[in-house]
Amino acid sequence: MGFLAALIYKLCSLRVVFFCQPFLRSPKPISSRLLPLENGFSSPPTQNGKLVDTYSSFQLRLSQETALDNHYLKPIPPKRRTWRAIDWISYWISDQFAPATWHLGASMAATGVTARAAIPAVFLGFLCVGFVMWAARVIGATYHIAFPVIIRAPWGIYLFPVAARAFLALMWLSILTVTGGHLTKQLLICLSPRFANIPNHLPDGANITSSGLLCFFMFWLVQTAITMIPVDKLKWLFRFKADICPTALIAIGVFRLYRTHGGGQLVRGPVTAGAWSIIVGLNAATTIYCTVAVNIADFTRFCKSVKPTWQQVLLLPITGTIPCACGFFVADYALTLHGEAAWDPAKLIGLWESRAWTLCGALVFLIATIGVNISANAISFATDAMAVCSAYIDIHRGCLIAGILAVFITPWNLVNSAQGFLNFLGAYGCWLGPISGISLVDYYLLGRQILDVQQLYKHPHGIFSYGKWGIHPRAYIAFATAFFPNLPGFMNAINPSISLVVPIYSFNWYFGFAVASVVYGLLCKHVWPLPKESLLDPCTRTKLTSGMTTRGM
Repeated sequence: MGFLAALIYKLCSLRVVFFCQPFLRSPKPISSRLLPLENGFSSPPTQNGKLVDTYSSFQLRLSQETALDNHYLKPIPPKRRTWRAIDWISYWISDQFAPATWHLGASMAATGVTARAAIPAVFLGFLCVGFVMWAARVIGATYHIAFPVIIRAPWGIYLFPVAARAFLALMWLSILTVTGGHLTKQLLICLSPRFANIPNHLPDGANITSSGLLCFFMFWLVQTAITMIPVDKLKWLFRFKADICPTALIAIGVFRLYRTHGGGQLVRGPVTAGAWSIIVGLNAATTIYCTVAVNIADFTRFCKSVKPTWQQVLLLPITGTIPCACGFFVADYALTLHGEAAWDPAKLIGLWESRAWTLCGALVFLIATIGVNISANAISFATDAMAVCSAYIDIHRGCLIAGILAVFITPWNLVNSAQGFLNFLGAYGCWLGPISGISLVDYYLLGRQILDVQQLYKHPHGIFSYGKWGIHPRAYIAFATAFFPNLPGFMNAINPSISLVVPIYSFNWYFGFAVASVVYGLLCKHVWPLPKESLLDPCTRTKLTSGMTTRGM
């Protein structure tokens, strides 16, 4: 154990030096690193009229101006709007052929839901969240601004939704890092079988072994180092992942289906699960991507136009159901031939007899895990962190903070069973559903698809400040109305010893989305009407979408 501690300490020491280099090295001229000043979309960070180097110094003073704006949060200039329909297809294939969707299908199999109920429920769940995601992505593709800026319109300047989304991105980052650690362990066992015999010096209640902790930190170091690379230079990783992972995961699922001669009892058997079990699966399939549905504008702001966004409504359920089905088939194979429905990919490949196939499987899942953790979790957390403290945090520092926090929350204690994974998916749907509903009602029904983007960066005199406190009370009232009926179930998901489950919690995302949408619409339209200055007239659309003033900038 002393050797393990020394190794981890040495690796961490080396990595700290590596991470600090971007902040300590002699900076290049500021002008060489600024985003292009074009059409008023992007401007360099300044302080007292002087250019500020956000890379080489932490000495940036927070003010109301820098707290709401930096050059990462401004609208994307035309030269950087490069995403087309084919890029979105590649993105979703890369993002969905990943351990999270595999976990979903395998977890449903492990809890006894048969394929005839699970696969249609997954498809329907992805289809529903696909419509919500399409509606949300249109905002980003139209105004080319990030989620932390868009959400200021319905919620005010000081953002609970951003903090909530950052927290969930951090949770997913930590959980998938644990999965990566398990896969790293299987990889090392393939290379050296003696690694499996490393003695465990941790107590049984730790939920992780000494070798598992070492592998967790090994994977964490590699993953966190990759997040330090600029996103635009990681295209090779995502393209490689999009080429390799779908083919490999489908091949694994089909081959295991063949090994069971067309499937075991869970695949060929009749629907035996009760209605509530199917509804739980439907809700889990919806919530697994409701996080992306909230902050999808972080990616769609790079679109050339709004047109490529409609294809995602059908693309999401197709590319999401396939890996879920593969995970289900493989869990059924493990149950049929090994007596255990292995829901964790690392546990699954550990059942394989061939070291070569185990090595290939571990590599495929490792690539998939790193890719989705960077694109969907680390970058999302960093973007949200910039919105909360934009004077001190940029995209690289945000990713580093996410990596550090992912260790401190000890993620190996969060999800260690198939039912625990489904409980985790269901827990956050009860507060992301209301956030999505409020945002879409505000933009489509109340705002009539118009945003004065310039006002999103102003406080305390902007129309979206809603007073000196910078919060919109109507949004919080609607959120509380939708969330509190699900609070007993949420408490039970966090602490199973609290038996306060209510039936509506089984479909909490749908309940929260519907109730929050209706309550917010009624409050703003009839009960407590919005101020006239916050409702733009449709004739202002031309002004806000033309020339240099595009989107109010």
